[in-house]
Amino acid sequence: SSAAVGVRWDFAANWALKAQFTAFELRGPGYGMWGSDQQVSIEDTRDVNVFNLNLNVIF
Repeated sequence: SSAAVGVRWDFAANWALKAQFTAFELRGPGYGMWGSDQQVSIEDTRDVNVFNLNLNVIF
């Protein structure tokens, strides 16, 4: 499961600054990028937090 919050600020006609924070709760061994090669019980959970900061420009 995940939850995210983000903001966008258009500080000029062709410039935007965006920030987003996402919190993931992983259950079991996970898969893909969040996979684990360790012995993990299906009842175990792990937390992963991701912060993104983007500067967009239109030209």
